[in-house]
Amino acid sequence: MIGIQLIVIIVVTSMAIAYVGDILGKRIGKKRISLFGLRPRTTAMIITIITGGIISIATFGLLILFSSQMRQMLLDTEKMQKQRSELQGEIRKLSDDKMTLIYGLDKLKIESDGYRDDAVLLSDEIVNKQVELDELTKNSIDLKNKITELENQFSTSQKQLTATSIELKKLKDEYNKTNTEMDFISSEITILETEREKKETQISNLNKDITKLLTRIKQMNDEITRLQTEKPAFIEGSRIYGFTLRNDLFISEITDAIYQSFEDFESSDFETTKGCTIKQPSSETLYYDVIEKMSTSSAAKSIILVSAAENSFPGDEIPVEFQVYDQYIVFSKGTLIVEETVDKKLGLFEASGLAAKLVHDGAGKALERGLLPDPVAIVMTFTPKAYNVIAEQIVKHHRPMKIQLYASKDIYRGVYLDETNLRFEIIDAD
Repeated sequence: MIGIQLIVIIVVTSMAIAYVGDILGKRIGKKRISLFGLRPRTTAMIITIITGGIISIATFGLLILFSSQMRQMLLDTEKMQKQRSELQGEIRKLSDDKMTLIYGLDKLKIESDGYRDDAVLLSDEIVNKQVELDELTKNSIDLKNKITELENQFSTSQKQLTATSIELKKLKDEYNKTNTEMDFISSEITILETEREKKETQISNLNKDITKLLTRIKQMNDEITRLQTEKPAFIEGSRIYGFTLRNDLFISEITDAIYQSFEDFESSDFETTKGCTIKQPSSETLYYDVIEKMSTSSAAKSIILVSAAENSFPGDEIPVEFQVYDQYIVFSKGTLIVEETVDKKLGLFEASGLAAKLVHDGAGKALERGLLPDPVAIVMTFTPKAYNVIAEQIVKHHRPMKIQLYASKDIYRGVYLDETNLRFEIIDAD
């Protein structure tokens, strides 16, 4: 509307100037006025031009004085251009901020791929993400403020309405995208914190296991040191003693018999006990290791073997473990176990070796028939003296002979083979 008024005013002003200039030129031409020695016609032309300029200046002055719209259009043009330039600069700045946000979001996606399961790294990532979340929150507030500012500018800058609306939509989309990313990162932080708690729990459990292992290692080192400096009374797994019980006894009777066996052992001579006492086992151990096995046995009796559960030194309290087996006779009294025919004279050394071989072969047969070796595979405790006695008898027998090994009494499963339950006989060979 202002443009049409300006055109009308300029046309009317130009017509008025032309009319006034024509009249003034004619009058001056008729009077034949001469300035500065110029010809009258030239003088009239110069006066006409100057007069037209004065009239134009006066016209614009009046327009500025009496028309606020013309005054604003003519005088505020530079100010409007400056505002327009500032607005365009603000738009470019918003575009740069948008690119910065896009770069920041890409960086977040790259960093999110680098999460590690380690508890310390997870904590560092959570801190970093929290910082980024704060930055995104600040950017979100800045974007919201800029959106509000642009919305206010829309009402005063109608010419920029279309461009600003597009930019506003982009900024709103960016704002929504940023909020979505913030929610995603918040969820990631929650997941990472949960994972960190799990790792901390695992670390705590591992520390407990490490503490237990260190304690056990210290105990083992102490035990090694003691083994190097002292002779153990009972090696771990070695048999301390054994006894037999009927399987039809009541639980209380079995328990009493076991505790009585502890007392009998501790009241034995010092050579047997080496100053050690039995560490009382729990009732659960007695039930599951002894009573339950006896109750499910089909045999009339069970043999209970008591062994050292760990290395024990003279004077120690020995932790024990139990092995329960069906009891029966391996060799009855008088049973011929093995024999060897000799048809030549033997020396003492050869005779002693032959006696040892007979006992060894007898032990093999006993194992086949169910004799129970101890945990270190010992089944016989013959002394060199016992071998020498029979060796001397073999040497003195000058004729071909048979050397026989008999059970001198009933040999049950849980005993050792020794000179108390085995006997040698030497007879002439047929």
